[in-house]
Amino acid sequence: MTVSFTQNPPEWTGPLSVDQLKKPPLNTWFKPLESPKELEGDWRSKDFSALRVVLVLGTWCDDSHRYVPEILHFLEPLPGFAGPEIFAVGRDKTCPFCPEGIRPERIPLVVVYFKNQELGRMVEQPEVSVKDFFEKILNRL
Repeated sequence: MTVSFTQNPPEWTGPLSVDQLKKPPLNTWFKPLESPKELEGDWRSKDFSALRVVLVLGTWCDDSHRYVPEILHFLEPLPGFAGPEIFAVGRDKTCPFCPEGIRPERIPLVVVYFKNQELGRMVEQPEVSVKDFFEKILNRL
């Protein structure tokens, strides 16, 4: 699948990598976090190789701009984690390239699986914080 880009308005669709998000023109999202937080708990001693995270975002979406850098900030240091599966959708939010069962109606959408079992979803924005969302899930493992 290729990533398509339309100039006006800026809108990527298709699978993306973390590296693509951190290169122009999308890298403007990744300003240093105001007060970077770290996850609490004993997650450092765990193996997250069986963790799967699907992230659906809109390059045109303010909530994606706001939350995706923080989401990646918490995922990157997880021992054994291969990285999230990232998919960009257009304003119509259709996602023919998304995994089965992923139908974004609001974005960003984060779906967390462990050993192929869904553990949680963050839809559009976290209930409390991104940190709280991941701590609740990761500290249960």
